[in-house]
Amino acid sequence: DLAQARAALVQALGAEKQLEARRLSLQSEAEDWEERATRMLKTAKEDLARGAVDKAVQARAMAQQQEKPLAAAHRAVERLRGQQARLQQEWESARQRCSQISSNQAAAEALGAAGQGSDHYSCAMERSARLDRLGEKAARFEAVADASAELLDESDSLDRELREADRGAEVEETLARLKASLAAAPAA
Repeated sequence: DLAQARAALVQALGAEKQLEARRLSLQSEAEDWEERATRMLKTAKEDLARGAVDKAVQARAMAQQQEKPLAAAHRAVERLRGQQARLQQEWESARQRCSQISSNQAAAEALGAAGQGSDHYSCAMERSARLDRLGEKAARFEAVADASAELLDESDSLDRELREADRGAEVEETLARLKASLAAAPAA
């Protein structure tokens, strides 16, 4: 169970790092497109600049869309870290208890008290069953986290239409800002 928890944590960390890398890549792509737009405006190629600004706005929007899945992945990682820590504590507790049970059982056998040994054995078996239940619970939490992440990734058509409208407005605003900065800049 502990090994499964570690594997789930490693997988969640990997997914989180992939999402973060994708977000950073999209942000960098947006900056590159905006630099191209500025170069196009300097050479009086407004149509090309408008296209480049559109690409920059799209890349920024896609980078922003990575925020929710990234936050969900981060929460999943933190939750899995907590679960792993609890499982590790349970494992250590079970090992200590097993060691104690073994010692008690040996003492009981030495004293001829086999009845006490069987009681300790049943406690060890109960602890093992409890660890199994904790592992199943962790797997259920992971499934719920995966389902939640999938739901966060879905978007309805109204959101897409609003984003498209916002993107168009942002393209025009950015293009106007770039034109104004070029007009305000001293001629080189």
